[in-house]
Amino acid sequence: MILLSLPRRRTILATAALLSTVVALGAASPALLAQTPAARTAATAEAAPTRSGHAEVAGARFYYEVHGDPASDKTPLLVLHGAFMSGEAMRPFVTPFVASRPVITIDARGHGRTGDIGGTMSYDQLADDAAGVLAALGVKRADVLGYSMGGSTAIALAVRHPRLIDKQVVVSGGASLVEAIKHIDAVPFAYSDAQLRAIPGKTMIVLGDADGLTLDHAVKLFRLRGGSDLATATQGFMTAPPKARLSVLPGTSHIGIMAEAATIAAQALPFLDEQTPPMPEGFF
Repeated sequence: MILLSLPRRRTILATAALLSTVVALGAASPALLAQTPAARTAATAEAAPTRSGHAEVAGARFYYEVHGDPASDKTPLLVLHGAFMSGEAMRPFVTPFVASRPVITIDARGHGRTGDIGGTMSYDQLADDAAGVLAALGVKRADVLGYSMGGSTAIALAVRHPRLIDKQVVVSGGASLVEAIKHIDAVPFAYSDAQLRAIPGKTMIVLGDADGLTLDHAVKLFRLRGGSDLATATQGFMTAPPKARLSVLPGTSHIGIMAEAATIAAQALPFLDEQTPPMPEGFF
């Protein structure tokens, strides 16, 4: 059995300057900081949650925010942040989706308003935490979008809770940014090919061409999730939504991908809505 192991964190990334950048991302996103004060105020108001608080999961309290009504007929989208960030820092990935579906954010253990609640830090544990919050909110089925640490958590969620998670959008998943989360890096995080193929929901993988996640690793995951379909490639067009999608953003680093939220959302919405890619006019 071949194991899909995640790449080790690159020690060159564990510099003080980079850590400062990541901490700053936890307070506010680059896209938000680039706006004028009036624009930031409008964006904050637009992304204001309809409900927030702490959910009790196995004796611990996890901070969450809900946008819209998770009990509606629309599948909620769970948005998971990266290391040293928070749900609030994922606002650029929340705002584009709230008009079409409920959106839920969670502050992972050791992060944001959840804070240090003890226990182990592993992707399996983060996945179980997120599943517990969804259960506490009465959500029986959700899609998930995760960035970096959140992307790896999204994979773990789909493997460990297949009845709860439908589609997954994995943004720069498989690489946390710095060595400071040493325990989560030390805990083995690898699933067999069979486990990854068995995930029932569809998967979209997004990364930058200068990301911490290697292209080889992303392509392997893409193929294991049903991508790289030879029949479609030889046919030249699609007659149904693909089983998996892969997006590589040019000139984009692991942190830089946070500035591409609008581009990623434009690509993810058709995926979440199960749309067949359009045909260009005049071909047939």
